[in-house]
Amino acid sequence: TQGYSSAASDVYKRKQTVSGVKINTPVSHIMLDSKKTLWIGTVGQGLFHYDSHADKLYQYTALGKINSDYISYILEDSSGIIWVATMNAGVSRFVPSEDLFQQVAADGVKNTITLFEDSRRNLWVGSSGNGLYLLEKKDKQLVQKLKPSDSKGVLQVRSIVEWIPGELLIASDEGLTSYNICLLYTSPSPRDRTRS
Repeated sequence: TQGYSSAASDVYKRKQTVSGVKINTPVSHIMLDSKKTLWIGTVGQGLFHYDSHADKLYQYTALGKINSDYISYILEDSSGIIWVATMNAGVSRFVPSEDLFQQVAADGVKNTITLFEDSRRNLWVGSSGNGLYLLEKKDKQLVQKLKPSDSKGVLQVRSIVEWIPGELLIASDEGLTSYNICLLYTSPSPRDRTRS
């Protein structure tokens, strides 16, 4: 056995093709929201959401529903808003009344990899090549917090967690970096602290 049942595999295969829509490109990220809707990000086919109650698969493509067909990350924030990071067109947020995703804060930051909401409800954006950004939700502006040129800067942000209240731990190609959201400065990573 390979760790999954054939019944589960059959259900998965059936869900890949629903309502005549088929996911046939790599899946980059999945997220189950608070309403139990499954969101599926792809590399080339945009974003899908599966409504299990209606047994329907809905697709959002760059042809008017979302700003990119290359999705890297999906997040539901504490307010229930769905955010999407894309590989080539920045960040978008879902507008349910219009059934589409609206691009926010492009500001030259196109290749976004990850999203994270901290305990203070700040939305953080990790990018490929440009470091770490804070998305100011009210103004819909991206503010760069860690630049590749900073002494503790990061270039390629892969993942973000709040490992201590008020302190982010950022995984990047450069290692781990700790970022204090209370004082808005960077400090050495836990690995570097043990060396001191």
